[in-house]
Amino acid sequence: MNENFQQIHQLFEQLRQSLIKNSTHLPDSILNNLANTCSNLIKLEWLTPIDT
Repeated sequence: MNENFQQIHQLFEQLRQSLIKNSTHLPDSILNNLANTCSNLIKLEWLTPIDT
């Protein structure tokens, strides 16, 4: 596993968890959209080649 991918994945996962944990004042629909966006960004990062 590429180290850059791993770091990006961890950052997006931390962001996703933080949104879920700290955004209880937001409607579930908005929270789910934010979490899904983070998940999609993770998937996108895995599919995007890195220029070395």
